[in-house]
Amino acid sequence: MYAVEFEAKIEDGRIHVPEQFAERFRQGVRVILLTADSMVDTKEQQSNLIEQLLANPLNIPKFHPLKRDEIYAR
Repeated sequence: MYAVEFEAKIEDGRIHVPEQFAERFRQGVRVILLTADSMVDTKEQQSNLIEQLLANPLNIPKFHPLKRDEIYAR
């Protein structure tokens, strides 16, 4: 597998491959798109995490939930 990294803007649903890589990538490719974290909706990330945890609960050995008085103790 041959891999390269470059930054590009998506225009009309297309990613321009720089000239120095264009010849190498004439056939099918595997694409992974990354964006800056600041562009990702934080609420969306949180809801996805909650959904993921509800679907796949963590199994923590020796875990015991807090009792009501322990929760509100100051």
